[in-house]
Amino acid sequence: MFNDPKIFTNITQLAQQIELANGSTIQASGTGTVQIELPHCILELSNCLLVKNLSYNLISLGAIMKPNYKILTHDNNIILNGTFNSGNFEVTIEGNKALATITNHNNILTLHHASGHPSPEYLGKMFPELTTTNLQCPTCNL
Repeated sequence: MFNDPKIFTNITQLAQQIELANGSTIQASGTGTVQIELPHCILELSNCLLVKNLSYNLISLGAIMKPNYKILTHDNNIILNGTFNSGNFEVTIEGNKALATITNHNNILTLHHASGHPSPEYLGKMFPELTTTNLQCPTCNL
């Protein structure tokens, strides 16, 4: 659905009510073909609706995926992963995964590893509240 008739390459007048996600309706006044200029090509979408009262243009993922386009972000990372089923893009949301952990205890060996294996003397300067005399690190032979 697009709000500007100037981006249509052809347009046929029609009067059709469109139901939005929140249950309200809005009037479509035309249908036609839209060309969108992308950095390396022109994307042509057919059967687009002209809805002049839209605040933003809305492009259906299904309309883009049907001709086998791939949807990638700027860094080639997929934003959403899902399947195209009966005209809808179904997104599978996995459970939360921990990307970081936090520890509340001041384990001297943990701090030694996290700090890049400094000497006990330097580690004592970094964390003066801890005793570094009992440090035993198998990697450093301490």
